[in-house]
Amino acid sequence: MAEFASRWPNVRRWAIGRVRNVTTARVSAERDEKLTEQVVVSVAPGRLETPVSRQFLVTVECWKHTDPVDAKEDAFDLCTDAAYEIESSPRDAAPVIRAELNVGPTEARDEAGNYYYTATVLVVAHRLP
Repeated sequence: MAEFASRWPNVRRWAIGRVRNVTTARVSAERDEKLTEQVVVSVAPGRLETPVSRQFLVTVECWKHTDPVDAKEDAFDLCTDAAYEIESSPRDAAPVIRAELNVGPTEARDEAGNYYYTATVLVVAHRLP
């Protein structure tokens, strides 16, 4: 079973690379609470899997609070840009062949009281050869 599971692309690495195309913010899989502008990408493999494709839920959490007046709007814009980049990825089909916005952008607040937005995109990726 491990060999079969290992033949799927690293969707987290792929999504981080995609989001880095549209922002100067730090994009990674881990949050750094000292940064005022960042995108955190997480990926959960879906349960639906075929011999040639598998679903993944890609979630982006976006913080941008450099200016208190525009913090919510800036974080929202960052989230929509990041989610759109992932959602529009099937244009090059490498490795994602289908994508659709699942949830978001949704507003939330962290422990420090800073607003951030999350969005989740459902993607379907090809199995690696």
